[in-house]
Amino acid sequence: MAKYRINKLKKKRNYFGLGWDYIRESKNYILFISLLFFIFVFLALIFDAPEIIREAIQKLLKEIIETTKDKTGIEMIVHLFQNNLKVSFMGLVFGILFGIVPLILCVVNGYVLGYVLKFVADQEGIYYLWRIFPYGIFELPAVLIGLGLGLKLGMGLFSRNPDKEIARRFKLSLKSFLIVLLLLLTAAIIEGTLISFLK
Repeated sequence: MAKYRINKLKKKRNYFGLGWDYIRESKNYILFISLLFFIFVFLALIFDAPEIIREAIQKLLKEIIETTKDKTGIEMIVHLFQNNLKVSFMGLVFGILFGIVPLILCVVNGYVLGYVLKFVADQEGIYYLWRIFPYGIFELPAVLIGLGLGLKLGMGLFSRNPDKEIARRFKLSLKSFLIVLLLLLTAAIIEGTLISFLK
C-alpha cells in the first residue's frame, strides 16, 4: 500500500515536472510573446489610439463594468477565472493555426491594457497605477505562458515531422496548462478579493 502511494506521488511529480520542463523548453516563445505584448502596451501608452479603436475599447470596458458591478466576491472570482482561462486556452489550442491566434490575442490584450493604464493615469494620476499592479502578478505570467505555448504549438507545423511534433507539443502543452490553470486560479482569487474589498 505504501509502495502504491509512493508511485502515485511520483507520477504526480512527473506530471508537473514535465509541465515545468516544457515551459522551460518553450521559454523563447514565451519571451517573444511577452516582448510583443509589452511593445503594444508601450505603443498604447505613448500614442493616441484612432477614434474607432478608442470607441471599441470604451464600449468593451463599459460592458465589463456592467457585467461585474453587482457580483459578489465569489462570483467575481469565478468570472475572472473563466475569462482568463478562456483567453489562455484559446491562445494555446488555436495556436495550431500557424500561431496566428495567440499573436492576435497578445497584440489586442497588450494594446487594451496600455490604453487602460493611460486612461487611469490621465484620470487619477500616475501614482494610482501602483494600485493596479497587484492584479497582474499571477494573471499576466499565466496568460503569456499560455499564449507562448500556443505559438510554439503552431510553429510545430514547420518542423521536419509536423504530425509527430504537433502531437508531442500538444500533449506537453496540456500538462503545462495545469500549471497555467493554477496561476489563473490564484490570480482570480487575489483579484476578486481585492475588487470586492475596494467596492
